[in-house]
Amino acid sequence: MATGDHSFKQLLEQSRQLTNHVVPTDLPKLDRSLEQIDAQTKRLLKRNLRGDSGPGPGSSSAPPAVDTRTAYLLARRGHDAERVTNTLNQINLSGTFEPLAGIRDTDIDGYLTNEHENVISMSIEEGKAQTVKAYEEEFERLLHRDWERAKTKIFEELGQHRAAAAMTGTPSATQAASIPGRNFAASIGPESRATDMEMEDGFSLVDTRATGKINMDQRLKHYLPVVKDLNEKRRLKVDFDVIHEFKKAGEGAVSDAAHKRIHACWDLLYRMLGGQDDDGRSSRLVLKERQFADVYIDSPDGENGVRFRQTMVEGGRRWLQENFYKICVEYVRNQRAEVGGMPSVHNYVHENLRLRFFKNGRWSFDWLELTNNGTPFWAHLFTLVRCGRQDEALEYVSQHSSWLAQKPTNRNFETYFRAWKHSADGRLPKNLRNNLLADWNASIRDYVGPKGPTGDMFKYALYKIIGRCELNSKNIRCKEVIWSTEDYAWLQLMLVQEGTLPTDSNQERYTLRDMAVNMLNYGLAHFRNHAMWFTILILSGEFECAVYELSKTDLFAVDAVHFAIALGYLGVLRIPETPDVQGGLLKIREITLPSGLPYGVHAFNFPQVIQNFAKRWGQTDPVDVLHYVYILGLLGKKAGTPEAASGQTRPTEGRDYINLAHQLIRDVILASGEFDLLVGEVQPDGSRKIGEVEKYRALVQLPTFEEFVERITAQAAKEADRRGRFRDSIRLYHLAGQYGKVVEILTHTLSEHLTTQRQYQSSQPDRGRDRPPSAFPADSTGQVIDPVQLAEQTTSFYAAHPTIYSKVPPETRETCRILISLAHFMKVATDGHYINALKILADTGLTPTNSDPFEIQRKAESFARLDPNVTRVTPEVFSMAMYCLRDAYESAAKARMGHDKFASREQKLVEFKQWANALMHFAGALNYRVPSDTLVEMNRALVQMG
Repeated sequence: MATGDHSFKQLLEQSRQLTNHVVPTDLPKLDRSLEQIDAQTKRLLKRNLRGDSGPGPGSSSAPPAVDTRTAYLLARRGHDAERVTNTLNQINLSGTFEPLAGIRDTDIDGYLTNEHENVISMSIEEGKAQTVKAYEEEFERLLHRDWERAKTKIFEELGQHRAAAAMTGTPSATQAASIPGRNFAASIGPESRATDMEMEDGFSLVDTRATGKINMDQRLKHYLPVVKDLNEKRRLKVDFDVIHEFKKAGEGAVSDAAHKRIHACWDLLYRMLGGQDDDGRSSRLVLKERQFADVYIDSPDGENGVRFRQTMVEGGRRWLQENFYKICVEYVRNQRAEVGGMPSVHNYVHENLRLRFFKNGRWSFDWLELTNNGTPFWAHLFTLVRCGRQDEALEYVSQHSSWLAQKPTNRNFETYFRAWKHSADGRLPKNLRNNLLADWNASIRDYVGPKGPTGDMFKYALYKIIGRCELNSKNIRCKEVIWSTEDYAWLQLMLVQEGTLPTDSNQERYTLRDMAVNMLNYGLAHFRNHAMWFTILILSGEFECAVYELSKTDLFAVDAVHFAIALGYLGVLRIPETPDVQGGLLKIREITLPSGLPYGVHAFNFPQVIQNFAKRWGQTDPVDVLHYVYILGLLGKKAGTPEAASGQTRPTEGRDYINLAHQLIRDVILASGEFDLLVGEVQPDGSRKIGEVEKYRALVQLPTFEEFVERITAQAAKEADRRGRFRDSIRLYHLAGQYGKVVEILTHTLSEHLTTQRQYQSSQPDRGRDRPPSAFPADSTGQVIDPVQLAEQTTSFYAAHPTIYSKVPPETRETCRILISLAHFMKVATDGHYINALKILADTGLTPTNSDPFEIQRKAESFARLDPNVTRVTPEVFSMAMYCLRDAYESAAKARMGHDKFASREQKLVEFKQWANALMHFAGALNYRVPSDTLVEMNRALVQMG
């Protein structure tokens, strides 16, 4: 216990000494406990609250006086110093700020309350900060989205801009040393920068404005005959070599290096789809319509789909290898190298290596491994493999087997190479691959040093390709080995293996789709050349993206359209499940690959392109444009069924695309007005002359003439009628053989024409000055139509051909006859020939001519059975008839006649009066079918007759 007291005293002394350097020693010390300090603090607070903090309400202390100079200065500025002072004195700040009371160490409730309030305050502040951040991010996202939509709309209205400057150039040499991006031809020969801008004009897929005839576009002019020939062969159900024909057509439109590269992609596409090199010594394999739709679109993940992608990989490899060998041979010949009279592959390869790497009597790189005769073995072997000469490469390895055996790491290479060369799927047996990986890990993997190669990089490349080593790095960063974009693409295809095994790790799974993901991550910005980017996408099997990227550039849009046609014909172009003519050109559906990478299954919105074609040239070049519309019939087919294989499909398959094709055909027909040319023509003898659309109707799933009439001609006539184009609707219904419908439209048009005729105004004393004009209506195209003349010509033509006339219902013929007579009555009456007009009206038999009540009743009963097109014009007819009777009555009454003709005049007056009375009674017997104002006018005219 004593020891404890001693230690506490020592702590007290030490604590006092801590303030010696701060507190002067001459001041007395104040010793206060915590309770005393707390009590004194509270007393000080109360004293301050009572008045030490300043005067307030009820305070006895007088406010301080304002300095006179201050008051004078404030007064000059318009301020009352005394009033402001009184206002300030009324403010009491004693309760504004509450003092913070400390929490005792033992006050658990106070501590928890304080922590609770702090947590709430912090949560509120964090919530506010997160809200502000989320608002700003959402605002940026919506702003970007709206801007993208606005750009899309602008481009659709005005056509995409031609970004000429953005399409030129190739990567620099520094960039090419580390990443793939150089043009191959420019790498091995004199520098020649290939650009995409050699033409001065282009064609936009989104521009629907008519810009002259379709054959004014030079590239379309070359491709159009092939499209027509394609549809003709489809109509005849004959196979068509679409790739070869488009390639031949495109040869005449190759005008620059970029178009030359794109044109070469026709061969690339053919090779990737299983075609062989067209050497002229064997018949060319013709790819059939929709041949690959099953394995590419319907079931791409099945066994056949995997096998098809492997075929594409092998085709892409062969195309790159053959092109490389051709360029090597051309390069050696251009350099006039000595290769002998009959040079072999080895001669060309050796001279190519010598020209590239042998300078000043020595090989340029110390890391090249040389054989006993001074030849770079690995470089020579790699070049043979790069050229696709596997047999020569194996022969070369066998010739140098003794040299390989001299070095322990090379002893097994011949075994590896021979097994790889003879492997059907490019895989080494497991034991050999394990041995190869051991050799790789022992030394070869370290050839890539931080300061440059430490071993032969061609050997490094061969081991990597044969054993598929370290696939997490799929590039060889040595510009002497991978020195062009084509080299890089070839390396990727050599590493691709579609037939994955369950034992393969995710790192070893590298398929064509994985390669496509990598290429799409690079994007156009990396390759900087639309033609090269298009080639890379084709090699990656991304046909939809390739066509889409090419279509974004006006200079290549025509090529994009015809590549899309060829791909769609062969069944290797995915399209949206339903047509979308308003959205973007590329649709994406996300999936996950076995390697774990996200992959977008793309679909090219080809129907939108076809619709823009139809809008742009449908009026000026209907026949040519329709051949592009017929392509939609391919997209409406569903692969994998016997009907699809034979060119026939069930009605429900691809119905949306077929409906779109029918709609576009009807739009083109109406836009052009070439009805006889497109739909067909009815000869005077009743026979038909076949039209262009009917000729190719089977291509859009219209196997019979009746279906063609129902889906195309009749629907186009109905659309013309809806748009107010009466003459066009009549012609189309006539071409459809629906003659009764023709007469129905004529009766309706006549009825509307009669309804709009002006009536006489009874208040006008001179009827001749207010007669209704004989103006005819105009259709929506502005063309003036005389419905009476058109109806007379049509009915006369039909009456002259009994076969046609018999197809018009008798009641429809009678209705048309009555309306034509009423139209003549109105016209003759308008011209002032009242007697003749009344004779025409009497011949119709519509109205009674005398006051016989039985006749009036009979006419009223017959009136109820008339067609509505007739009954709707009776008010105008009755009104006009009554005015004609009145004017005829007045003319007869005023006429001067001799005694011999007086009796006949009186008889006429009586007849006119009886006719007017009968007409008045007849109108009243129609049970409110005649408007009251018309009855009033008729009665007024009757009264005026006396």
